[in-house]
Parts: sequence; structure tokens; C-alpha cells
Amino acid sequence: MVARRVRQLAGVEARIGALRYELLSSRFVGSDIEVGPGRQPLLRIGDLTLELSLLSAGGVLKVQRLEATGLQARLPGAWLARAIALRPHRAALVRSGTVTGEVHLVGDAGTAVLSGVEIGVRDLELPEAAEGDRFHAGGQVTLRARRLTLGRLTLERLLLEGRFRDSRLVIERVQAEVLGGKLDLHGRLGLTGARPGPLELRGALTLRPGDGAPLVGKIRLSGRTLAALKLEGSLRGPSPAPASGGLVPAPNVRVLLRLGRRQLQGTASSWQVR
Repeated sequence: MVARRVRQLAGVEARIGALRYELLSSRFVGSDIEVGPGRQPLLRIGDLTLELSLLSAGGVLKVQRLEATGLQARLPGAWLARAIALRPHRAALVRSGTVTGEVHLVGDAGTAVLSGVEIGVRDLELPEAAEGDRFHAGGQVTLRARRLTLGRLTLERLLLEGRFRDSRLVIERVQAEVLGGKLDLHGRLGLTGARPGPLELRGALTLRPGDGAPLVGKIRLSGRTLAALKLEGSLRGPSPAPASGGLVPAPNVRVLLRLGRRQLQGTASSWQVR
């Protein structure tokens, strides 16, 4: 019954190795859960605990605590966009939730791997919505990852903190260590269309690619969708030598950065420092 309900909501198969309901605590405990095709599931969860509120009423599903461990996720970008665009047919409230594991995001630009992931939600509200209604949500979300890797690009100690507000995700903080330095951004991401967007993040960036003095300044990352972004800004410090290069694979990002007295321009896959 539960697996059939997941298939109705997500449009994919679901399999549950074991599931029990503890009546006195109103808690479901499951293990060896798979969502997606049998040979290559989208999600694997080792253990899942779902504690329902005894006060659930009025058509609202109230979850006091959700905890999932051993997550192994391989999510194609198109499927993830459709999942975000889903509108819940029953209102839900999650007081506290934690998911830990590893996530692979598969897109045209390659696969981004998030390892050592911990996703937390608090007071997550998902109002009931009919097909075609705008997405609305409330609550806080936190994502931590030990490492994000896309080809040769690596971000360490990634932290994202945000809050759902009406039809967008207000990103209160994005922090990570990159190229010997650190980024610290904030902004917003729209969630109303079939694909997430527009996105706008701005804030501080410090780079220390070698043993010399750092480059320090402000940047802005923006775009109507996550599939076409622009990175611009200005960093003060020593001017790097002329160079060229690119990332393979690389996200679709146009780049225009002032580095000291020089300028880095092009795309993430093919750039030049002049």
C-alpha cells in the first residue's frame, strides 16, 4: 500500500524491504527502501523512521520526526525538476527531519557528487494544492556536505541554509571552501515553474590558487534557470598571468570576472585570463 502510494506521487516504482508500525508511538520504521527502476533505482534508503503526530487531523499530515540514514541517491536533473514541481494533494507539516548519505545529481554538464550529506528541515509546511497551482511552502532547510565534486571542480565543507517563503527559497547562506579560499553568498531561488529559477546569489569570494597573496572581492551568480547562469564580479589582489583553460565536465555558466588588473572571461568550459 505504501509503495503504491509512492508510485502514485512520484511516478516511479517503490520497493520496501521491511516496514512495521508501532502503535503506541505512532511511528513507522522501514528499511532497505528503493525508489525507481529495479536495476538502477533513483533512491536507496537504509533505514527510515517516520513519527506521526497524534494530533494529525483536518486532512493535514503532521510528522513530528523524520529520520533517514544510508541514503544513496542518483537523480537525473529532469526528474528532480519534475519532483520539485509536484504539488501535494494533501497538506503536510514536518516538525523535524534529517536525511544523511550521498547524492549524485546527473545533468547535461556531468554528474555532481555530494558526499557526506546531511539534509535537515524544520517546521516544513506544504499546503494542499491542485494541479497548476503555484508552489507554496514554509519552513527552514539546511544542507551540509563534506565535499561537492563536478569533474575537476571541488567544493569542501559546503553549507546551505535557507527558508521557504511563498513561491521561492530564500537562501540565507551558502558557504564553501574552494581553490584555497572561501565563498559566502546569499540570495533566492524561484520555485514556481516546471524548472527551478530564477536564481540570484551574491556575496564575498576569496581565492588563493597558489602560495601568493589572496584575491578578495564580491561576485554575483544569476540566471533565469539553473541551466543557464552568469558569474560576474571583481576580486582585488595580485594580477594573475595570462592563461586559458576550462572544466570538463562543466556547468553552463558564462564568466566575467575582474582579477586584479586582468579579466577572466568566457564560459566554465572555455575561459581566458587577459
